[in-house]
Amino acid sequence: MNPGSCRAGALFLLLATALAGCAAKETIPGKWFAGKPVEHWLEAIKSPDAKLRRRAAEVLGNVGQADLRSVDALAAALSDPDRRVREEAVLGLSKMGPVAAAAADAIQKAIRTERDPQVLAHAKAALARVAPGTNGSAAAAPTAKPSP
Repeated sequence: MNPGSCRAGALFLLLATALAGCAAKETIPGKWFAGKPVEHWLEAIKSPDAKLRRRAAEVLGNVGQADLRSVDALAAALSDPDRRVREEAVLGLSKMGPVAAAAADAIQKAIRTERDPQVLAHAKAALARVAPGTNGSAAAAPTAKPSP
């Protein structure tokens, strides 16, 4: 057998294997972020591990229009017991802008209840980006009751 044809055959096999590997990746259903499918991050944001929830909120904040389930997951995370998770959630919603308009009520609630000044500031900025024309500080003020 000719050594040149062996090298050519090996090269062809290597190329075919590489192309098959690329094609397999393209047929994976769903969107992937940070090396994992969105479904992974949607579950991870509910984890008992605060560090994992924070990472999930960070990743879901980058999902945006690719999967709008991330909006609901981040809106729910605004009431997380860990301030860093709440901060990542509000930053993620802020990045999405008007795409995350469905989270406006959750952000307003966060503004009324948030005790951490940094998270509160981010929430006010997020509300202005998510629901343009709203004033984050106005949402934080309780409504006055009419006099009897």
